[in-house]
Amino acid sequence: MRPKPAPALSEAEHRLRSVISKAPVVLFATDANGIVTLCEGKALQKLGKVPGQSVGQSLFQMYAKYPALIASVRRALSGEDFSSSEELSELGLFFETHWTPIHDEYGRPAGTIAVAVDVSERTRNERAREDAEILYRSLVEQLSAVTYIAELGVEGEWLFVSPQIESLLGYSAAEWRANAANWIENVHPEDRHIALAAEDATQAGDPFRAEYRMLRRDGKVIWINDSGSLVPGPNGRQLLHGVLLDVTEQKQLQAHLSHSQRMEAVGQLASGVAHDFNNLLTIIKGYSSLMIDRNPGGPDSHAAREIQQAAERAAALTHQLLAFSRKQTLQPRVLDLNNIVHGLEMMLRRVLTENVELCIQTAADLGFVKTDPVQMEQVLINLVVNARDAMPKGGKLTIATAPREVLNDCGEGESLMRAGSYVTLSISDTGIGMDTETRARIFEPFFTTKEVGKGTGLGLATVYGIIKQSNGQIEVESEPGKGATFRVSLPRVENEGVAPR
Repeated sequence: MRPKPAPALSEAEHRLRSVISKAPVVLFATDANGIVTLCEGKALQKLGKVPGQSVGQSLFQMYAKYPALIASVRRALSGEDFSSSEELSELGLFFETHWTPIHDEYGRPAGTIAVAVDVSERTRNERAREDAEILYRSLVEQLSAVTYIAELGVEGEWLFVSPQIESLLGYSAAEWRANAANWIENVHPEDRHIALAAEDATQAGDPFRAEYRMLRRDGKVIWINDSGSLVPGPNGRQLLHGVLLDVTEQKQLQAHLSHSQRMEAVGQLASGVAHDFNNLLTIIKGYSSLMIDRNPGGPDSHAAREIQQAAERAAALTHQLLAFSRKQTLQPRVLDLNNIVHGLEMMLRRVLTENVELCIQTAADLGFVKTDPVQMEQVLINLVVNARDAMPKGGKLTIATAPREVLNDCGEGESLMRAGSYVTLSISDTGIGMDTETRARIFEPFFTTKEVGKGTGLGLATVYGIIKQSNGQIEVESEPGKGATFRVSLPRVENEGVAPR
């Protein structure tokens, strides 16, 4: 006689129910109308239900507030076999569900059976990571600096570089990563040892910081502050987590401040020398005059006059030194710079050589400045002579005046220009131009690029002193072979009666 299978089936069903009751799932089945016929599983607890509680109820009614879930039920009842993700937002739950259709003996859809796995904790963790990544990327993209992660070594791979690399160096993040092995070529040749030394230092595990020049895609040179630290990566890889910051403007401000401090120190020295020299010249001129007065026609009178003339020339040099050090006495008046320019035009044309073309461009409604007219003439003459000497083969010299509005304070120390209205006087030439080193020193007394005996080196120093004593600024733009422009800016004032030239 054959054994009855019922006890074995009952035991298998019991084991299945035991497994389902312990697993974080919901096992349920419905008829063709969406009425629940089976409902088991540990995850029912999170729904606030117990096994079997929902049998006989409609899924469409129980979960009407969740349209995505209702849409999945309809798909399943249409006979489709598929997987879906459901979010029960009011309960803060997330399920991944596989729907399997049930068919009758004629193959028609007769319901569905589904297994819903509770993935709430995993989904919340994934969303938290996504939110953190979005927040991090948003923060990184708001920074003006470039953040990066790179593998240690010149040939190392750049695993990440923020989008700011494009505004910094002119390369997109994708382009930079694609050519990561060539990054050292973008470092200025004279500074590559600095960049490589900083990278080598990280192998000891210490944070690094270095400043060096880099070449932008357009060829422009910028200063970079590179800082970061070594972080162990997967598979024993050594990764650099770093930040690239553009410090070009900071470097320029530091250079301006250093130059201003040097000019101030030289000015103090020049003032002291000028005063001491003046004292000696007073004695020399006094004794030479006494020699002439005692014996006007004597054999020594001619020598005494030579001494006196030499002393006068030396006195003129001391006046230039005093002008540079801003210790001379000015007699400021309200004046129109256009009057100064046009008043000197004929004399300036005589100063220039025949192969230099003079072009004068004066702006209407220029406004007025307050300065010493005699000293302002000296400024213009000195700058024109300097421009002439920069064009030994001839060229074009342009004198221009224009109003200028400075919206915000700019510069530091001696180079500080306050916001306000200014009047500018520009002298431009098409001469040989200057390199960076020369531009940095042109206002120093006794500095000259001319041959010995062809200049005292006090012309531009005098200009600098007069402009500073008049509360103005002087700026220089020049490159080798591209000429130079000296731009004098003086504060604009109200007309108090323009001084005649």
